[in-house]
Amino acid sequence: MPYGKEAKEELVKLVQGKPLKVYVYGDDMYGRSVGDIYCSGTFVQEKMLRKGCAWHYDAYDKRPELAAIMGAGSSSRSCRLVGFIKS
Repeated sequence: MPYGKEAKEELVKLVQGKPLKVYVYGDDMYGRSVGDIYCSGTFVQEKMLRKGCAWHYDAYDKRPELAAIMGAGSSSRSCRLVGFIKS
């Protein structure tokens, strides 16, 4: 996947070695858990979206504020990661 390495590197910088809180709120069509991830009080998905290193899936998450971040020019950013889905 293009830019996957760059997105992974950003995620590792943000969370490696730190305690995480995961709030699962649903499942995707494959039965995998979908949820919010927090690291030291930081909402990881939002941080990754703002860096252009994540993709917001409105099929699973209807929060307009996250969709707005995705639509706020992040398509021109340099890295992408397709979702945060825990298998």
